[in-house]
Amino acid sequence: VLSTGYNGPPRGQEHCLECIRKNTNNIHLCRAIHAEQNALLFCPDINKINKAYVTHSPCNTCMKLLLNTSCKEIIYLEDYRENDFIFNQYNLNQKNKAKDVPV
Repeated sequence: VLSTGYNGPPRGQEHCLECIRKNTNNIHLCRAIHAEQNALLFCPDINKINKAYVTHSPCNTCMKLLLNTSCKEIIYLEDYRENDFIFNQYNLNQKNKAKDVPV
């Protein structure tokens, strides 16, 4: 394991008590840092990343960040709501669902 990450607010900020975007799908209103982003921030060498294990397939921003590393495979449990668009946009195969991987 090179790094781990979690969903949460930026350093020094309080956790959200209620999601400010609960009435909208605009992800850009969310101030939380995604787990993939935190993991990459704390990774000592992004050129040694081979696989990423995440709970949901990455959002578009996290996918772009992961594509700028040496990551070759993304293992996930659940599809993100824009999953098809994101994977098709980058010509990626969606075969990496974690139900085939022992947890």
